[in-house]
Parts: sequence; C-alpha cells; structure tokens
Amino acid sequence: MTSARPGVQLAVSAEPSAVFAFFQQTAAIAEIELKKLIRDPTEVLARAVQPVLWIVVFGNVFSRAALVYGKATSAGFRGAVQATIIYVVAFLLHIQIRWTLLSIAGVFVGAMLGSAIFATMSFIVACIVKSRERFMGVGQLMTMPLFFASNAIYPISIMPHWLRVIAYLNPLTYLVDALRTLMIGASQSSHGVLTDFAIIGLIFVILAAIATRLYPSLVR
Repeated sequence: MTSARPGVQLAVSAEPSAVFAFFQQTAAIAEIELKKLIRDPTEVLARAVQPVLWIVVFGNVFSRAALVYGKATSAGFRGAVQATIIYVVAFLLHIQIRWTLLSIAGVFVGAMLGSAIFATMSFIVACIVKSRERFMGVGQLMTMPLFFASNAIYPISIMPHWLRVIAYLNPLTYLVDALRTLMIGASQSSHGVLTDFAIIGLIFVILAAIATRLYPSLVR
C-alpha cells in the first residue's frame, strides 16, 4: 500500500503541471500573434480575419491544441478591434444602435467568437490543402457562399428548403442573428441570443478539435 503512494502523488502532481503548460503555451502563441499585429496595425483595417499563413513556424515547439487556441485567441483580439472601430464610426455618424453595456459586451464576445471560428476554419483548410495558393483559392471560394447562405441579407423563412438547411448549419447565421439582436433590438432575433451563443460556442469547440486533429498531417 505505502509503495504505491509515490506513484499516485506523481500522477496527481503531473496533471496541474500539464494544464499549466498548456495555458502557458497558448498565451505564448497569442502573444506572438499580437506582437505581429502591433507591428502591422493596417492588417486590422484590411481584414476581419487574417488567414493562417505560417502555421508550421512553431509546430515543433508548442502543442497542437495550444497552437490552434493561440491562433483563435489572436483572431478574437482582431475581432474585438474591428468591433471597436464599428462602434466609433457609429458614434461619430450618430447611427441609432443600442448603447447599453450588456449589448456592447455581447457584441464584443460575439465578434471575438466569430473571428475565432473563421480563423479555425482557415486553419482546417490550410491543413487539408497544404499550399498557400490553394488555401487562398479555397478561402475565396468559401467566403461568398457562407455569406449568402446565411441570414445576413434576407431572412431564412423566405429561402428555399435546401438553402434553409444549409443556413441552419452555417455558423454565420447564428453570429449575424446575435450581433443584429444586440446592436438593433430583441425584436429582430430569430433564435434568441443565448441560443445563438451556445451554438456558436459549440461550433468553435468542434472546429478547434478538428483543427487539432488535422495539424499533424500538415507537419508531415
């Protein structure tokens, strides 16, 4: 009985150490990405989500999950900056939107989650195509269908049945619904903000898991 205790204590102590190392690596990836962003701030103005172009640079140093979540964290920061710019422009132009603290906080969370989702999708595409030229081509091919197969322009209720099915599987549908509700009013909501955020969060977790799974194929 007593001889087994050191091994048990070693296993217990190893778990917090591994968790701490994971968060430390995630923070390091995010810090590196943010430093790149600070050196080139025009990137924020030009794009909402910067595709992952150099995803093999830190592959031999950091864990796969830390790399994925670090990239997502960086994209979320960019989304928050974009949301800030939108609010500043709305204020200067006297655009009538909701200025409550809860609404603004919700918009920032939604912008960060949405940016993280599409950055993770870009990561997955990069893992599959393994070429920058193909990656850019596939990215451009996906952008417009995702936009039009959502409720960004017209409501889902008037879509044909086949397009309605695609729209319900499209994360942009729930992101647009949440942001529109928070910025304009609750009467515009189709699903409810809590439902939107729950689905968006679930989609991010699933995509992050897929990206983490696919990452070794990119290294090989």
